[in-house]
Amino acid sequence: MNSNKSNKTETNDFEVKIKAYGKFKKSELEILSKLREKNLKFSEIVEKTDLSKSVVSNALNNLKKEKLIKKRGTKEDKRVKIYEITSKGKKEHEKIIKKILKELDKIIKEFREILGPNSGILEDISEAKYQRVFKRYDS
Repeated sequence: MNSNKSNKTETNDFEVKIKAYGKFKKSELEILSKLREKNLKFSEIVEKTDLSKSVVSNALNNLKKEKLIKKRGTKEDKRVKIYEITSKGKKEHEKIIKKILKELDKIIKEFREILGPNSGILEDISEAKYQRVFKRYDS
C-alpha cells in the first residue's frame, strides 16, 4: 500500500469527522492548538505541527481572515512575524475541543459499560490527564 495515499486518506477521514464539530480543517485546528500554548513564528508553527510551509501559510491566511489569529512584527526584526490567537480564536477553539471531549467521554463511558466495572483494560488510558484536559474546556 502506498504510504502517501494512506496518509491522505487518514487526513481526509479526519477532515470529514472534524467538520461535524466545526468549520476547521485539521491544519487550522492544529495551529490554533499550538497558538493557545504560546505565540509562535511561522517557522516554529511549521516545526511544531510538522505541516508543509504551504499548508501552514494557507491555514494562517484562513485563520486571519476569520479573525481567529493575528500577526505582528517582533521588536528585534519587524520582518519576522509572530502569530497569536485572538479571544475569538480561543472561543472557537474551545467550542470545538469541548465537542470533541464530550464525544470522547461518551465513547469511554460506552466502553466501560461494555467491559464491566471490574475490567482493568481502560486503566491504561491516562484518566487523570484526560480529566484535566476535559476540565480545562468544561464550562
